[in-house]
Amino acid sequence: MNSNSNEYWEYRFQNNWAQAGGNQQTRAFGQMLLDHLPEWLINDIAIRELSICDAGCADGEAVALFKTRFPACPVSGFDFSEKAVETAAAQHPDCRFFREDIRSFTQRFDVVYASNVLEHFSQPGQVLAHLIDRSTAHTIILVPYLQLVHGGEHESSFDLNAFPVLIHEQCISYVEVIDASDIPEAMWNGQQLLVVYSDREYLRSQNFNAADLFENHRTGFVKEENYRKLSGLYEELIHTNQSHYDELRTLKDVLAFVRSENERLVSGQSDLAVRMQQAAAEQMAGVWRQREEENRALRGQIENEFMQKAAEEQEKLAAQTRLELEKAEVTISDYREKINALSQAAADLQQKNNDLLKAINERRERDSAFDQASSAARDLIP
Repeated sequence: MNSNSNEYWEYRFQNNWAQAGGNQQTRAFGQMLLDHLPEWLINDIAIRELSICDAGCADGEAVALFKTRFPACPVSGFDFSEKAVETAAAQHPDCRFFREDIRSFTQRFDVVYASNVLEHFSQPGQVLAHLIDRSTAHTIILVPYLQLVHGGEHESSFDLNAFPVLIHEQCISYVEVIDASDIPEAMWNGQQLLVVYSDREYLRSQNFNAADLFENHRTGFVKEENYRKLSGLYEELIHTNQSHYDELRTLKDVLAFVRSENERLVSGQSDLAVRMQQAAAEQMAGVWRQREEENRALRGQIENEFMQKAAEEQEKLAAQTRLELEKAEVTISDYREKINALSQAAADLQQKNNDLLKAINERRERDSAFDQASSAARDLIP
């Protein structure tokens, strides 16, 4: 049976989903995601009361968590399995559930959320693009990070390169790697990758800065991964130096022993024996010097490779940082143009108010003159 067919998942939800801890894991991942969503995104969902849909909701445990966190928002979920939808609807009557295929559903929601779903597809990029197409504001994705796929239910693995910055009209607005190994209920001894896509017009309308959108973004992870790579090289260098140091120490001990034996034999051996011992000592000394030269050359080679890699990674990070700064400068320029336009509009409005006040004062003066004339005319009437 295909591990990702409808028949397979119907069997799972009817027989062993809950027993295997599926509901517990769904709740754990849902709570973990809510704990790590950026504050600006939580505020936007709550203030605008955006509709939320969990794509691949299983028994609806995460849907219930979203409803508790955003009580004023309409929250729903769908799944491939009819059994899962029935169970979810029975356990969480305050939320709406329906059966759909994540690859072809047509309804649209403000926020679409998919937790640990994309790894079940051989072409996850197509599924991601469809999710974003069905979302009007934000798309929230949670997947295993750097998982080695060895068959079974998971068909794809993810790193940072798996997510394009721009898909349709949404672009990445937040990225974070979360360590799930210290959450027992998650039953996941590894990391999870949280990626948020947001509508470009919405992001353009907000007064965001780099701390809001890029605190844990791609450059940060690249820096962290490069640091781990360089640390690994450094540890390898230390290990290699220690190995050579142990060899040199052994050779020095052997040389000291040979010299000691040579000195002992000199007094009682013939000249031939003395020369043989001296030759052996010189040979060991030559081996020791050769080992020392090889160690020095290897250490220099590793240090050069280490420094070269460090320089390359630093240059990549600097280039990415410059790109982000250029994007920020473009955004600031756009905001300045909008502020100038608003200032001009305010000046025009002030001018219109002044003209209106002037017209009112002139009308009042005419009315006053008319009242005076009327009063004088009444006085002339006998």
